[in-house]
Amino acid sequence: METFDLFLIPTINQYEKYTKIINSLSKRYSTPSFPHITLFEKIEANEKDLITQVNTITKDFNKIEVEVLGMNFANTIHQCVFAQIKMSSELLTLYNELEKTLHYSNQSIFFPHMSMVYGNLQPEEKQNIAANIELDSKLLLDTLLIYRDGSLASDWEQVAEFKFR
Repeated sequence: METFDLFLIPTINQYEKYTKIINSLSKRYSTPSFPHITLFEKIEANEKDLITQVNTITKDFNKIEVEVLGMNFANTIHQCVFAQIKMSSELLTLYNELEKTLHYSNQSIFFPHMSMVYGNLQPEEKQNIAANIELDSKLLLDTLLIYRDGSLASDWEQVAEFKFR
């Protein structure tokens, strides 16, 4: 069995906008660059079975519009500086259906967010970064990606892409 991550990404226009922002920050702080909202991480599965199961669920989903609550920061590497996403009923439904179908058991609560900077920065620096990022008030999520997991983000490999209706 291999290990996989499931990510949501916004429509191409928003994806390109946030890629530019994140790339700029990534170069400045020498951190990974990949705009996404993590649904699940480190799912142990057979790749073919996982793709089939995710396809069965996602084919019935429309694009998901979510509200962006603003910028925030925390004391973890993966949530160093991030855009906080408001949970919507559609997002929660997708999460719950995938969780049930994939038999995924996560010890932490699903916290939708889009990381802007990974790392271990000083609180003042994180606050400064967060204060200088302009966000859209909403994101339109139209794609779910499956990535083969790796120890570093540079090791990740996309294995499937699913577009919502």
